[in-house]
Amino acid sequence: MNSPISDHEVECTFGTGSPTPGPDQISSTLIDKADRSSMMRCLHFLWNQAWLYGQFFQEWKHEVRVVIPKPGKADYHDCAAYRTISITSCLGKRFERITSQRLLAILADLQFDPFQFAYLKNRSTTQALLIVTEKVKQGLIAGKKAGVVFFDFTDAFGRVDRKCLLYKIAKEFGITGKLFLHLASFLSERLARVKVNGHLGEWIEAMFGTSAGTNLGPLLFIMYLHDIPHRIYPKFADDLVSIAVDGDLTSIISDLQLAVDELVDWSDKWGMVLNVSKTKVMLFGNSKDEVIDLCMHNEKIEQVNKIKYLGVWLDPLLNFLEQVDYVICKAKRSAAKVCTLFDGREGISVPLGVQLYKSLVRPHLENAVAVCQRSSEG
Repeated sequence: MNSPISDHEVECTFGTGSPTPGPDQISSTLIDKADRSSMMRCLHFLWNQAWLYGQFFQEWKHEVRVVIPKPGKADYHDCAAYRTISITSCLGKRFERITSQRLLAILADLQFDPFQFAYLKNRSTTQALLIVTEKVKQGLIAGKKAGVVFFDFTDAFGRVDRKCLLYKIAKEFGITGKLFLHLASFLSERLARVKVNGHLGEWIEAMFGTSAGTNLGPLLFIMYLHDIPHRIYPKFADDLVSIAVDGDLTSIISDLQLAVDELVDWSDKWGMVLNVSKTKVMLFGNSKDEVIDLCMHNEKIEQVNKIKYLGVWLDPLLNFLEQVDYVICKAKRSAAKVCTLFDGREGISVPLGVQLYKSLVRPHLENAVAVCQRSSEG
């Protein structure tokens, strides 16, 4: 955990990450195409000096936050229809890659949060989806009903209190020494400015959040959420779910309301903000007229009859008809774009067309196939 940065760790950073240069204008292409042995010596010395003194250099903590639209939004005059991606120094990001691997090794040794499926090795959205659909399906097979609350945070990554995060890192994960100093330096004195349509804002201090566009940020975020009440699972980053299965609707409502109240208490304690308008509840089974009456912050949680969870549409009977239509439409649109590139001898070659099909069309058709297949077997 605290040993010097090795040559092998430095070597593994070459050829990784986006080629987009950070605020320091140093691109990954420049690093990769330089004389390898000379660059190895430079990076080994630079990163070991930073590691030795527990410093994440100030230039590496400058973020340009590029504003991009979220796909499929009805109104792009609303700020909520956009999100930001942080662009930081390539040198800093590659240094983070080394330390994030060390952090991942620690989390693996600690058997970190078995119900968190984001940003961890051998975990995926499919596993999170299977937990939800299998629990619901088994309840329906047994003649019961299933209620599920899908929670939403407001600006989840940007709300993290860094002092509280460092407390959890030290107290609850036992991380000390150089790695702790490195993480503390990474989180402190960060500066950010916004880029919109090529225009840059002024530099301001970013006092909260874990910087979603960095390598360490997502890991630190799920560490912050590790002690969420046990009724809330599975988790995929900030996509949180609570499931209640019972033959009695009153018991389902009681269990789900308790989960809501516990998450509200946790959020209030740790400075996170739940978005009531985007939090939804859904009742699975043949119960079209039954109502799940839940409240959060004295506001009623909207009940829906279908919901898109981790990219997959769920319906009350888990027959995935909505998902099938959704996938076919996306695949058709992608296939149409590929087909326009074929124009006899003037168009692209067949091998290139096959490659485009495999990368642009087939992923839509294969997305969450395991989830739909398991449910159909029931």
